[in-house]
Amino acid sequence: MLVMLFEVIQLPLYFLRAPQGGVAVIETTASGQESWMSTADAVNLLALNLTLFGGLTVLAFSIWLLFRSMIACAEYPCAGNEE
Repeated sequence: MLVMLFEVIQLPLYFLRAPQGGVAVIETTASGQESWMSTADAVNLLALNLTLFGGLTVLAFSIWLLFRSMIACAEYPCAGNEE
């Protein structure tokens, strides 16, 4: 995950080194279609990856809080044992 985030951060830096705010890169495939990638595409990819990383962080924190709330407390050992 961190390697992917690092590589995506490198893309806008690579494209922004060119003058005029970036350079468009053409990729041709075997089917003959061309695809363009510009600095805006790299920034969009970075935003998507940061959103994914943030979502995974919130998910991990939520699971940790859920785990912490299910542990028996030493100060109140009978809490939750309604008899």
